[in-house]
Amino acid sequence: MTAFADLSARHLISGRLVRAEGKTGHDVLDPATVDRIGEIVDGTTAEVERAVEIANDAHQQWRKTNYHKRSELLHEASHAMKQARPLVAEMLTRETGKPYKESADEVLWSATATDYYAEVFRHEAGRVLGPLVNGQFNDQSPGAPYAYWAGFNPAALVALAAGCGVYVYLLNPLSYVSHGPYRLLTASLPAAAAAAITFALVTRFFVARAGRGGYR
Repeated sequence: MTAFADLSARHLISGRLVRAEGKTGHDVLDPATVDRIGEIVDGTTAEVERAVEIANDAHQQWRKTNYHKRSELLHEASHAMKQARPLVAEMLTRETGKPYKESADEVLWSATATDYYAEVFRHEAGRVLGPLVNGQFNDQSPGAPYAYWAGFNPAALVALAAGCGVYVYLLNPLSYVSHGPYRLLTASLPAAAAAAITFALVTRFFVARAGRGGYR
């Protein structure tokens, strides 16, 4: 098969097939005929380091890619798998000896799984996955919406501490001992008010004056 010839003694690095630099390797045999159909060459240390460096750079770009684009790219990858299904299935069968139908099913299962994770990007948007738009969380340039200090907004942290402090003073959650106006206001309302006021003051007099957070 010409496909095996194109892959033989090559590594896929940065989306391109490049000639392997290693000196050792082994033949790929068709188990049905014992014919040599390809060759795998071991990668050198330099090749591995180059591939890892490129992969790390790609990962940084992926982190900045919004979930719409991520979903698009995975669906495109799934579509490419389905189009190449006959060829890849034949290659799997020639390399491993398994029945062609099983090989074809494996390609389809892989494409289906990729489609599934493409939709996970849409479903989990803004919850545990990347930005809704490119640069939303990664742009740390002055004036950017999320340009705080290494991604942390000190106003939110101070406000959280103030709210917790007020709550614990009014009603200790361990001893359940109450103080001051707890009987009239409970603890939640004063704690929320303290957090809101603290956030507003720290944001206005510290965060905004430091040119962080995109505040005007």
